[in-house]
Amino acid sequence: MAYISTQSEVKTTVLINYLHKTGAVVCVPWVRGNDIVPVILKKGHPVKKDAYGIKVPATKTKLPNIRKIDAVIAPGIGFDRHGNRIGFGKGYFDRFLKKLPKKTVKAALAFSCQIVKKIPAEAHDIKMDIIATEKGIIDCRKKGKI
Repeated sequence: MAYISTQSEVKTTVLINYLHKTGAVVCVPWVRGNDIVPVILKKGHPVKKDAYGIKVPATKTKLPNIRKIDAVIAPGIGFDRHGNRIGFGKGYFDRFLKKLPKKTVKAALAFSCQIVKKIPAEAHDIKMDIIATEKGIIDCRKKGKI
């Protein structure tokens, strides 16, 4: 699962195209009420902006079983090397990530300027396992070492 990037986010187009080439089923988040619903993004199918201005497939096909998601690429505003993230303030991703199996890899794409010393975290916040920046990979499971 990956997000379709906006102008200010790390571009996900190359990643999504690569996943399609490998034959992977790619899904993207669709916000419905207070929840994220993963919908399948098929190669070449049109996307449109939803009520929140987030790009989603024009024709939405829900992923039948979220427990089969191997990895989630989550967006964010800021991150620290321990995997804490600041999202966009509504907790959609934290609620969604909590529903997934523990083995599901939680990753983020970020610009290095988005990595800060410490992000305040609360009990309900879900940490990222990996953060990829243009300067390298941060494995948050290993105390933030690259």
